[in-house]
Amino acid sequence: MISSDNTELIPRTPRTIPSGQSSITLDLFAVDDSIVDGTQTVTITASAAGHLDGSDTVDVTDDDLPAIFIGLDAPAIYEAGGKTNVLFARNFDLDSPMTLNLSSSDASSILLPSSVVVPAGEIQSSVEVFAIDDNLVDEGKSITLTLSDGVRDSPSVVLNVEDNDIPMLDVSVDVASIFENGTASRNCYAK
Repeated sequence: MISSDNTELIPRTPRTIPSGQSSITLDLFAVDDSIVDGTQTVTITASAAGHLDGSDTVDVTDDDLPAIFIGLDAPAIYEAGGKTNVLFARNFDLDSPMTLNLSSSDASSILLPSSVVVPAGEIQSSVEVFAIDDNLVDEGKSITLTLSDGVRDSPSVVLNVEDNDIPMLDVSVDVASIFENGTASRNCYAK
């Protein structure tokens, strides 16, 4: 048994028709390709030595809805030199390039392009994004990255930007000089 399109329908092969029988039941497995490609007609062909080939067609009905997707190579990066790839994909209109909008919930913490392109013929692509070092001691930030095409639901993913700054102490003395056996106030601040 041979399928004209194994990305849509796969027959269980090989199978033998037992002696004394004229037919068997075959299992056909429809493949969920996650691509919006409409109903696909697939030809199943049977062949055996000493017999003419036989074939029939089966329509595989598409159950996928158009959607866009976003993901990350790494869910967390550090401020200083931190970077990761944002992965984006689509499951429809594969014959044309698709421009998608990319936004961040905190533009002061991450550098990323405002739009990305999935090339014609491709399902997915990626772009590198970079953390911005704010030189402030903080607890890090959770930033939501959102992908949109202006039509479908806008998927999002959370990128954690971890702080790389170390708290420092700053000491200031109230006077520039002091006599022996004298006193002065000193203030110590955490930065």
